Amino acid sequence: MANHVLTLRVFMIVALLYVLQATADQKVLSIQEIDNVQQPMKSEGARKRVAIIGAGAAGASSAYYLNKHAALGVVPMNITIFERSSQVGGRVKSVDVSYSPVKDIEVGASSFSREDRLLMSAMKELGVEEASEEMFAKGIGIWNGREFIFIQPWDSSRWWNRAKLIWKYGWAPVRTEDLSRKTINELRVQFDSGSPPLGLLSKVASDSILEESITSSAEVFLQSHNIAPPFSTEIIQAGTRAHYSENLGTLHGLASMMAMNRESTTSIKGGNWLLFDRMVNTSEALLQLNTQVTKINKLDDGTFRLESSSTEKTADSTRLDVAEYDAVIIAAPFQFTDIKVQLPLATRPLEIPYVERHVTYFTSSHTLSPKAFNLSLDSSVPGDVLTTLDTGADKRRAEAGNPAFFSITTPQRFLRKSVWEMKLEYVYKILSSSPINDTTIAHLLGFPHEDGLPLPEQDVRWVHRQSWPHAYPLLLPKTKYGHIQLDRHLYYSGEIESIESSMEMSSLMGKNIARLLYRDWTDISEPGTERPVGE
Repeated sequence: MANHVLTLRVFMIVALLYVLQATADQKVLSIQEIDNVQQPMKSEGARKRVAIIGAGAAGASSAYYLNKHAALGVVPMNITIFERSSQVGGRVKSVDVSYSPVKDIEVGASSFSREDRLLMSAMKELGVEEASEEMFAKGIGIWNGREFIFIQPWDSSRWWNRAKLIWKYGWAPVRTEDLSRKTINELRVQFDSGSPPLGLLSKVASDSILEESITSSAEVFLQSHNIAPPFSTEIIQAGTRAHYSENLGTLHGLASMMAMNRESTTSIKGGNWLLFDRMVNTSEALLQLNTQVTKINKLDDGTFRLESSSTEKTADSTRLDVAEYDAVIIAAPFQFTDIKVQLPLATRPLEIPYVERHVTYFTSSHTLSPKAFNLSLDSSVPGDVLTTLDTGADKRRAEAGNPAFFSITTPQRFLRKSVWEMKLEYVYKILSSSPINDTTIAHLLGFPHEDGLPLPEQDVRWVHRQSWPHAYPLLLPKTKYGHIQLDRHLYYSGEIESIESSMEMSSLMGKNIARLLYRDWTDISEPGTERPVGE
């Protein structure tokens, strides 16, 4: 009997300890813990109202990670996303080749690195698939407007290509690879999900190789690490032109390193925009497409009053909608939003110069003409042609120069069936600083064409031209950093674009802002974390 009583007492003590431990576990989670939590906690308190302006990578990511915080119940939220265009994705957009099985051709941000941890992780979480890439004999060449200065055959191994580069350029390729890995790793550490949220962008670069890469021009940065012409002007500049549509003389050092980190890239089946659309849908946010926020007023109680109107030309498009929010995230380049808002002078967003770029897609059964590239008629042209400037050309210009385009690539091919035959056709993509006309397309494919006449359908069946007035920020060396927090509970993601412009970095900034806002509302204090400017 005594043994049974003892057993019962032991059981009661263990049960009591379990209850006490469970009670102790009902705490506000740290920012590092939140990403790993699966089960929601009990909801308490009024819902916070959050407005996100822009449904691109940063806006979609902000909503997605804010919803993860809200699911814990510590700070329940109602999220509203305002997007002035008719679709999610911002500068991430795809189109279909109308008459073929080829779908989801990227006319915006075309790919990302498999080392981009946030995007790869989000793909897995959201059930988004990688696009399959057909490997076919096309090769890569670097063209300077006069001749091919480097050709990498389609069937050569990575090690053989590396050996050829070292034979031609010495140890510069090896030094570049090492420098790129070290610089990019330092950048990723700053935004790692296990780190405290970053409140000051100036903290990205402090007494490191990363700081040197952001504050120095690409030419100076490369030379300081014993990477000089011709490797820098021929190979690295071909990379910056293909990745950023920029010459070496207009970029900071970090951009040159990011451009060389493109060995293993991927994209999303259905179009890259699908990832951000899935983020928005999963966030349970109210999405208001074709809606322009025109004014933000901060009220005496610290909340914000937003005025918005429809961008569609309808009978009620002049109607003004007004709503109040506890926090606002501006997730679009501020200088192009046309939003009227009173901000402290010290935190007003810096204006970032952007460049106009053009993407031209077309389909043809012709391969690229050897004559267009000064080759003998029995030669074959690589399917992917990157470009660089000829010796002595001004690398400080933002235009493509001569050659008149940054790159020509052949992302896909397909069989077109007709009544009489099956014909292999290629999808070509040209990236340029000015529009590509029909005469240029005909010249590249090697058939005669008279100005003013349409392209013959038997030569070119489909053309799609996409203009981006604000395609890329001009990634100049940084001497001053803008702010992530413009005022209390008013955040801005766009300043990261002056450091690095990519889907990964914009998404990381969206996640970073979600964590800053969560930390502010829960009063989490973490070692080594400073409060953002404006608090």
